[in-house]
Amino acid sequence: MENHQPENIDQEDKISLMKLAGKDAIRAILTEDARVQALPIMQKAGLVSDLIISFCEHLGYSDVEFEYKKILLNAGYEICNKLVIAETSIYFNDKLENAILVKLAVKKVLHQLAGMKVLGISDLEYSQLIEDEIEEFRLLYNKWVNSFDKSTSLLDGWDLPLNS
Repeated sequence: MENHQPENIDQEDKISLMKLAGKDAIRAILTEDARVQALPIMQKAGLVSDLIISFCEHLGYSDVEFEYKKILLNAGYEICNKLVIAETSIYFNDKLENAILVKLAVKKVLHQLAGMKVLGISDLEYSQLIEDEIEEFRLLYNKWVNSFDKSTSLLDGWDLPLNS
């Protein structure tokens, strides 16, 4: 198999070009990360996640409370994680699928808070604060989802009605 690289590029030049390309890639990643982090919905998701973490730090150490902590912390992480994945995807399908996972994670938080209230293991004021922030998040979420560009749909073979 022939080598089709120009004769005038030596190994040091190749390494320099790779370093430059790496710097450009890192710069692009950092720019995209800054854009995503500046979005109002991302900032609100971060606040909700921080409130969940703080709420969990104030729970006790019983087995029940440990399980609630685990579920709440995982859901808080998933809200932010899936939001970033949806926001950085170029395809409508991926955006919508991850947006649905964000919604499910938020609902999981609300369900856990409700369960904790019933069991009497929740700080009611703190729970209400999280619920209020989630309501503000919901309004941003609806606006965000409605901004998705449906023209970027990609048939993925799963036949879900994401292309309508």
